[in-house]
Amino acid sequence: MPENNNNNEDDFGFVAGAQAIDSLRKSGYKNLAYALGELVDNSIQEDATRVEILTTELQQMVSRRVMWRVHEIGILDNGNGMDALRLRRSLRLGDGDAQRNQDRGGANKQMGKFGVGLPQASISQCKRVEIWSWTSGGPSNALWTYIDLDDKEWLKKLTVPEPVAKKIPSKWTKAGTTWGDSGTLIVWSNLDRCTWRTTSSIYKNSQFLIGRMYRYHIAEGDVEVTMKSVEENTPHHVRTDKDGADLKWTIYGNDPLYLLENTFAENPPENPAFDLVHDEELKFSVPDPKSGTLNEEVVNLKFSMAKATTRQGHGYDKNVHSQGLGGTQPHGQHAKKNIGVSIVRERRELELDRNWSVGAGNQAWERWWGAEISFGRGMDETFDVTNNKQHAQALNDVAKKDWMYFAEGDEKEDEVKDRLMEEDFSLFVCMTVRSRVYEILSSIRGTLTSSSVQKKADRKKRHKGAEDAATRAINTRAKAGHVGESDKEKVEDKGEASKKLTKSLEEAGLDKDHIEFLQGQIIDAGYRTVFSERKVDTSAFFSVEKEIGSLIVYLNANHKAYNLLFQALDDIELDDDELTTDQLKERALVSHQALKLILAAWARCEDEATDAEQIEMQEMRRKWGRLSNQFIGELNRADTKDASPGQANT
Repeated sequence: MPENNNNNEDDFGFVAGAQAIDSLRKSGYKNLAYALGELVDNSIQEDATRVEILTTELQQMVSRRVMWRVHEIGILDNGNGMDALRLRRSLRLGDGDAQRNQDRGGANKQMGKFGVGLPQASISQCKRVEIWSWTSGGPSNALWTYIDLDDKEWLKKLTVPEPVAKKIPSKWTKAGTTWGDSGTLIVWSNLDRCTWRTTSSIYKNSQFLIGRMYRYHIAEGDVEVTMKSVEENTPHHVRTDKDGADLKWTIYGNDPLYLLENTFAENPPENPAFDLVHDEELKFSVPDPKSGTLNEEVVNLKFSMAKATTRQGHGYDKNVHSQGLGGTQPHGQHAKKNIGVSIVRERRELELDRNWSVGAGNQAWERWWGAEISFGRGMDETFDVTNNKQHAQALNDVAKKDWMYFAEGDEKEDEVKDRLMEEDFSLFVCMTVRSRVYEILSSIRGTLTSSSVQKKADRKKRHKGAEDAATRAINTRAKAGHVGESDKEKVEDKGEASKKLTKSLEEAGLDKDHIEFLQGQIIDAGYRTVFSERKVDTSAFFSVEKEIGSLIVYLNANHKAYNLLFQALDDIELDDDELTTDQLKERALVSHQALKLILAAWARCEDEATDAEQIEMQEMRRKWGRLSNQFIGELNRADTKDASPGQANT
C-alpha cells in the first residue's frame, strides 16, 4: 500500500498525543510523596487553612491473600476555589496564573511559577484526574472537569472538557471534614504508577517529606495537613489497622535544622533540639530573565548545631557512659534521616541535598548539624530551579566542587573568581554560596568533633592498644641503653607532676576536659606515649611535645589525613551498629588509600630534596622503619614479666 501522506494540520500539534503524554508521565516526580506535595502547594497558595489527603481502599486478592489496597486518592482543601475558567486552565500544562501575571491568594504563599504542577504531578501517578471546585456556597455549588489518559477520544483532542456542575460522590463527602464555603477536591483514580499500595505506607513515606517541605507553613499555623482512609464500598467506614485504631493522622512539621518548636523530632531531651549558630544574608544583583533589569536578590544562609544534651541523649550519665547515647535513640535516628543542606524556595523546601555531607553522611557527627539555603523566585534562573520544584540544579552541580575546579591554565583562585563573575555570573553566584556554606560547615564540624562526648569521656579507650604497645617498646629501648630526651625527666611525686603538667597544658591552650584526659594517661596510667588531637594551623600532620617524661603525639585535626585515617575509623565506635558491611569496607579502603598517599608524599619529598637532604632523609627513614617494626611488634605481645607502663618512669 502507498504511504499515507496525511498533511492535516491537526496531526502536527505541539504535543504528539499518547506518546508525548507517556513521556510527561515518566518525568520529574521522584515518588507519590513529591506528587502529593505539589497539590499541597496549590492548596496553600489558595489560602487553604486545612488540607486533607484522603484515600479509599478495597479488599483485593494478593498472592492468595485478601488485602486492603488503595483504590483512589483525594486531596481536599478549604481554599479559595476556582471559577470555571481557572478550573479548566488548571489541568493545562503551562497555563498557570503566573503565566498570565494573575495573583492568587496571600503574597507570602506564592510558591508556583511554572504552571505545570497540578497536571504533571497528577499524571505521574494516575491515568484519570477529576477536579471539583467551588468559590462560594459550599460543595453543592461545585463545578467539575477531568482528564482521562485511557480515553482514546480525549487523547485525540487533548482538550480539557468545559467544567459542568456535578455532585461530589458520597464516599468523599463522608471521608472529608474540610467542606468550607469555598474549596477544591482533586481525585486520582486508575493509580497505575503509585508504588505505595496501602494508606499506611503512603503515610509513612509521605509524612516525613511533606512535613519537611511545608514545615514553615505548618509550624506557623498557616495550614493543617491530615490523612485519612475510608472503605471504597458503602457505607464508607473509616479504615482501621490490625489493632482497631482509625487510619487517620496529622502531618507535623519536620525541621531538619531542629529550631522550630512546633515540629516533630521524636522526643529529644530538649526542644528545640539544636541551637542557631549562624545566620547571614548574601546579596546579589541578578538580571531579570525577561526584562534584563537588575534586581537585588537575597540568599539566606542559616546553620544550627545539636545541643550537648541532644547528643548525649536520654539517660546519659558521664560517670557511666563512655559515649553519647543520642545517636541510637529515636531523635538521633530522626536526625540521621535529615542529613544534608535544605534548599528552600519561597518558604517551601525543594529538597534536602546530601551531596553537601561528608562521606554521604556516614560520619556520626553529620546528623548533628543543620543548614539551609533559602531564596525567592527571583533566583530561579540563577539556581536553575526545575519545573517540578524538586531541585535547584545549579546548586546541586557545585556541591562537590571548589573554585580551582574551574581554573584555566595557571590561574589563581582570585583570577578564577574574577573571570567567572564576568563570563558566567550564575556559576559565580552558585560558587560564592557554596564556598560560604562549606566555610561555616567546616567550623561547625570542627566544634562537633572536638567536643563530642566520646572525645571527652573516652579518649583513653580509643588509643589504648597503641599506647600500651608504644610504652612497652620505649621501656624496652630505655633498658637497652637507647636514651631519649623524655627519659631524662622522672615522675617522683605525682601530685607535683600533675600541677606542673596542668600548668604546661593550660599555657598550651587546652581545655579542662582535654587536660584531665592527658593527666589520666600520663600521671595515672604512666603511658610514655599518648595520642590526642588538636586543630593546628600548620601543614604538619602531627606534632610531638615532651611532658613529664612522656611524649604527646598531637594529631592535627585540620589535616586531611586525620579525617581519612583516624576520624572516620574512630567514629565506627559511635555508630557501628548502624553501618553496613559495605560502609565498613568503604571506610577501611579509604584509610588504606590515605596511608599510601602519605607514603607517596614522603617519596616525593625525598625525590625533590638535595643530595645532602636525601642522605639524611634516607637514614631517618631507615631508623624510623626499625623503630616502627619494633613498636608494632608490641601490639601482639602480652605484658608478662615487664613492669607496668608507669613503673619505668618513676
